[in-house]
Amino acid sequence: KIFILPPDKKELKNRLIKRNQDNNAIVEKRLKQYESDIKHWSDYDYILINKDLESCFSQIEKIIENQKKEKMSFI
Repeated sequence: KIFILPPDKKELKNRLIKRNQDNNAIVEKRLKQYESDIKHWSDYDYILINKDLESCFSQIEKIIENQKKEKMSFI
């Protein structure tokens, strides 16, 4: 399992507001969910901080490739 989160709560709020897709109540709900989510980091195999979309995507690709290699080594 991969957990992807923004660098911090302030950045999450900025990103949500910039998208201009959610009303204030939904933004606040997402911010509260962020607090809950970070309490469960130990439930994930990988935790990625999404500072930059391209870099984050590249990290995900590497994780997937490594997982494929590990599965192939068991066969």
